[in-house]
Amino acid sequence: MYSHWHHDHIQGLPFNPNIFDPNEEILVSSALSPSHVSRQILRQYFSGSFFPVDFIDGLDNFRIHEFDYIKERFKHDFELDHVPLRHPGGASGYRIKIKDKIICYLCDNEFDNLQISELKNFVEGANVVIWDGMFTDSELLEKKGWGHSSISQGVFLHKKHSVEKLLITHHTPDRTDDELDHINSQLPEGVELAYDGMICKI
Repeated sequence: MYSHWHHDHIQGLPFNPNIFDPNEEILVSSALSPSHVSRQILRQYFSGSFFPVDFIDGLDNFRIHEFDYIKERFKHDFELDHVPLRHPGGASGYRIKIKDKIICYLCDNEFDNLQISELKNFVEGANVVIWDGMFTDSELLEKKGWGHSSISQGVFLHKKHSVEKLLITHHTPDRTDDELDHINSQLPEGVELAYDGMICKI
């Protein structure tokens, strides 16, 4: 499931080795756009001018589907829902419920008060919410319209709603590891910064 089609979210797709394994079924979808638009975007991005291998149309195991198709096909394995997010070009957040466990993905979203009631229903009772905390509040003042939220806005969401754990990610690229460690040490219980290779047990 893709939230949107910006470079930083799709450029790693062809480097998933399972794509080139004919025994692996690779299904791509997004609630943001119908499948023919998603295919057009990916085909253009990974065309011969920018990428040497045609895996969009050239692989039988690689398929792009409508969001509703994925939701229906896997309804006996998990429940899938989405919510629109505030991001240049649009983005979608996702909620996955597997048995009694709920995970929400809310990245690439410029949070504002108008979202409070909608996100409340979306995240209520979640075991894990993955949150876009790219900026601090002071940085956010200079980044209006960039389509990202702050760390403290994530803490606010965690406090206000019944969320077991909030993982903050999408860190601004110029944040150093020492700065991230310092921020992490100041966060309340139940909130922490995500990192590469992190394993979260729920």
